[in-house]
Amino acid sequence: PSTKFQNSNNLISRDIPLLHNGIEGCGSDQGDHCNDFSKRKGLIFFGSTFVGFPLVSNAAAGGDKGTVATAGKDVALRLRRVPTFTIVDNTGLPVHIFDGQSAARGYFFLTYKGAEIVLDDAKNAAVEDDKQFWDDARIISLPLDFALQLSLNKTVRKTQSGQEINSFYTIVSTPEDINSALNIDGGNRFKLDGAVPLFFIEGMKSPKKEGDGFDSPVYFQKNQLIRDWVKSNPDQKLPPIKVLDLRETFVTLMKPGGNDDKLKDISFVTTLDAKFAAMDCSKKAMEDGIKYNMTNLVLVK
Repeated sequence: PSTKFQNSNNLISRDIPLLHNGIEGCGSDQGDHCNDFSKRKGLIFFGSTFVGFPLVSNAAAGGDKGTVATAGKDVALRLRRVPTFTIVDNTGLPVHIFDGQSAARGYFFLTYKGAEIVLDDAKNAAVEDDKQFWDDARIISLPLDFALQLSLNKTVRKTQSGQEINSFYTIVSTPEDINSALNIDGGNRFKLDGAVPLFFIEGMKSPKKEGDGFDSPVYFQKNQLIRDWVKSNPDQKLPPIKVLDLRETFVTLMKPGGNDDKLKDISFVTTLDAKFAAMDCSKKAMEDGIKYNMTNLVLVK
């Protein structure tokens, strides 16, 4: 599925009234300053409510019995080492694509390049009135555990006039790896929106990052798996590469009491390029005082 901002010059600012309550820096006592700022930027702000899959942080906080809390913490730590990249405005508001009716979608990319291509497309398509917005927009990095939890939930957002918008989040793999997964899997599950392949070789092990023993690594990029296998086994023939789906794996790991035996030692392997890009994004965001805003968002058509 395409993640290009179609007609990205159309920042929505008139069709739906703005909602200011709860915006960072824009309380009811801020008066016309916030109103003028919002109109000038062409933003729509919404309050939000999560519905659907419980967040790991909620489980880990101890709401359910210890098995859920332990599983939640363990899975979150494994996923937190993997960065994702998303587009925000210059204040940290996430950018979502609005379908013009009742749904909006935000994207978390597994590579910096994926987010950069989409942002560049939006900049090139922007008309004069919106060029400054897109010039100021930026890419920030967030850990995969956060992005995955959002992708498994529907967020209901309500405008001041009472219109409800369902916002969704999608994690985006590379086209090359989606095609590789389709060839390996032979089915259609990796054609589904938000499907993210995890490549692995049965029996492949890597030393644990913490403690003794070994992990069973799964890779977001097939070529990296091949490189690591060849480096560790230069004289051996490459075994068959298999593939899992990230969401299915996450749900299995989160089941109370039970990590699947095949998954209990799983580790998620990202690229060095992604790690360095995430460090760079985080440094710039910290310097500019930008944090990802969970309460509100920007809609574009």
